[in-house]
Parts: sequence; structure tokens; C-alpha cells
Amino acid sequence: MPGWLQVTQAVMVSLQAVAVILGIGAAAYRFIKEEPHTTRLRLTLSGTADVQEDTIYLRVRAAVENNGQVAVSVDPELTALEISARRPGDENWKNQRTESIFGRHEWVRPGEEIVDRVWVEIPYDGEVGVGIDLFVAEEEETVWSATEIVSLFTKERGISSDDG
Repeated sequence: MPGWLQVTQAVMVSLQAVAVILGIGAAAYRFIKEEPHTTRLRLTLSGTADVQEDTIYLRVRAAVENNGQVAVSVDPELTALEISARRPGDENWKNQRTESIFGRHEWVRPGEEIVDRVWVEIPYDGEVGVGIDLFVAEEEETVWSATEIVSLFTKERGISSDDG
């Protein structure tokens, strides 16, 4: 084999070794620093309410999107929608009820969004707002949450949320 071909072969083998080392380094960096193996969920929550006579009719839309790269299991025992209400002058919210949610789903796969809708009827006793708290758990140590507040002010009751 001519000398120039041996040199070319040695250079190519060296370049291949450098490329392999850089590839392993990039994969290690991505795995350790960017944590693509970490479970990631994005929760969205919205609600609307109507008050008729002595009842608050609350409609809730809850969604969970897996924006990570690994599937996330959903623990139905630890996943819930908590509904609370607040009267004028109260400092704290009073828990009204807890609803099960996403019960038909055991997993949220990467790129998947699951949606659940809940209808809740709560006795009305002069409350001015309803609080909605969504908790989605993979296990006790891994819980995601979202909160939404629905105003019960209307023009009929003298104050509108549009009035600022």
C-alpha cells in the first residue's frame, strides 16, 4: 500500500474516533443536563359558572399535555379536582367538594393531550367566587397542579367583574 494511502487511512480512523467521542459527549450532555428522561406535564384549567336560585352550576375543562419525551403514569388515587368557594370578607376558601378526574387514563404519552370535563352543582350561599384546583400525580413525590378562580359577580347582583 502506498504511503499516502496509509496516511489517509490513519487520518480517517482518527477523525472517526473523534466523531464517536463527540457523539458520546453530546448524548451524555443531553441526558444529564437537559434531562429528556424527566416526566413533564403542562396543565390547563378553565371554568364557567352560573348561579340559579340557590345553586352554583360550575362547568370545568381540565387538560393535561405531556410535553416531555417519556410517558407519564397517572395515579387515580392522587389525581383530583378540588372545588372551593369564598364569601365576601372571608380570608380563606372553604372546600366544597373533591371530584375524581382523568379516571379513564392510566398514561399520558409524549405529545398526547387528555381532556376531561366536569359538571358540579354547589349550594349557593352568597359566595363571590369559586376556586378550582387541579392536581395530577404520577406518585406522591411527583405532583403537578393548576389553579383557576371563577368570579360569581354579575350585573344582576350589583357588581360586574367587567367593572374592574
